[in-house]
Amino acid sequence: MGAGLGGPARLCAATHSCTVRGIDLTPEYIAAGNAISSWPAIAAATGGRVTLAVADALDMSAEVADGSVDAAYMLHVGMNIADKRGLAAEIFRALRSGGRFGVFDRMAGEGEGAALAFPLPFASYAQSLCWLPLCNYLCNLPVWLPPRVCALW
Repeated sequence: MGAGLGGPARLCAATHSCTVRGIDLTPEYIAAGNAISSWPAIAAATGGRVTLAVADALDMSAEVADGSVDAAYMLHVGMNIADKRGLAAEIFRALRSGGRFGVFDRMAGEGEGAALAFPLPFASYAQSLCWLPLCNYLCNLPVWLPPRVCALW
């Protein structure tokens, strides 16, 4: 989710010889990312196993079938989505039984947000951020987060 231009997707495909399907809400990112993926050297490195499509992380059903994903990741995406439970439900729908999901996201610290100077690379204004402190973020993702993972944080 939140594939952007597809750089991490291409790295996964090239490193792990896997097929990667990335989605992003921004059509311009998807068009540019697919163009980059088609460059001869990049297509050779990835085996042509990267496709990017326009989709909303809260409803990927047109692009991703139920239980069709072995593993997925989200990099700096959840912080921009207010509906964490809806996001978790959609991820869970797409993952196969036993599938894995990784998150790398900004979390709010105590009082964080007010001191930031906007615009930032990931947000034009404070209202566009949906940051939560770590404990609140995790509590909003009960659909797929096993209790043992909380201890690792």
